[in-house]
Amino acid sequence: MAFSKDLALLLALGAVLVGCAWPLDDAPAPSAAAVATLPGCPLLQNTLNLQGSTRAVTLAGGQMLWVFAGAVQQGDRWVPGLALSATPTDPCYESLAVSMAFAPTGVLAAAHAGLLDVVSWQGGAAAFYQAWVDDPSRPFGVRILGSGLAEYDSNLNMFIANDQLLWLSDAPPYGQSALVWNGDLYAYGCVASDGGWGRSCYLARAAIGERKNSASWQYASDLAKFNSNPSEAVAVLVHAGDASVRHNNGQWEVLYVAPLGADVVLRRGLTPWGPFFAPHTLGRCAVADGEFCSAPQWQPLLDNRPNDLSFSWSRSSFSPLAMARVRPHWTQLATPPEIP
Repeated sequence: MAFSKDLALLLALGAVLVGCAWPLDDAPAPSAAAVATLPGCPLLQNTLNLQGSTRAVTLAGGQMLWVFAGAVQQGDRWVPGLALSATPTDPCYESLAVSMAFAPTGVLAAAHAGLLDVVSWQGGAAAFYQAWVDDPSRPFGVRILGSGLAEYDSNLNMFIANDQLLWLSDAPPYGQSALVWNGDLYAYGCVASDGGWGRSCYLARAAIGERKNSASWQYASDLAKFNSNPSEAVAVLVHAGDASVRHNNGQWEVLYVAPLGADVVLRRGLTPWGPFFAPHTLGRCAVADGEFCSAPQWQPLLDNRPNDLSFSWSRSSFSPLAMARVRPHWTQLATPPEIP
């Protein structure tokens, strides 16, 4: 089971996931009715140059740990950064001190890290990442090594990568969306499908205490069935794009944007592996000509009520002129109206 190694697109679009049920039925397209532009604001706009996927989790003691796919300039590239804060009273204007997210140790002593997703649980936090190295002989000048898990060290205020990757480059990049549920860590990995204009996602899980051992991970191979053979994994989500998954009010909610699109779609299901109900378009990202919406990410810590739908997204473009226009407020916070 191979997947696209187009890392440049991955980094541009942020972490990706999708939304449909076990591929026994094709999801109907969202309604073609007029779509309203999503209300919102630049996220943490007094903290400049935040770009790509943005994730906030709670640490022991109640602090918020923010992690950004791109926030620290290193040479000619932007690398992942992190920041600590109390729960912000106004996430539109909060100003945070950002530092490097990943320590150059373990696997990352000789490789770069692309942020996938971040999870926390009582007593710990970790970040999934994709490791890659410069390789001028490859398309876009990079070679993907695989994906792994880095543990948060509160003393260093950095993520420390393990000595080995959990998955090599021939596996889906598990951890593009991840969360903890009933003592298990669930990690979704998405690959190109539909001729490159959609995504199919696979699901892996492991007990929290066994997360560092690659042999302990199991893979969804049938509806509600898991086994330890990754080659028998079956896509649990198909026909979508950039996405994020959360557990909310007894349901699993998938948020996504079609690649290079602007409409944000919500799907709900009753389990981590689906099936998921019909899609509902929440609204359109406030993008300008030449831009598209990418890296949508649930932000449940910013919800004020149980049914709130706060999420962040990133303004993206392949045009240098458009990206210059976007700076320094790449990442946006959306607060769509509540839906049933």
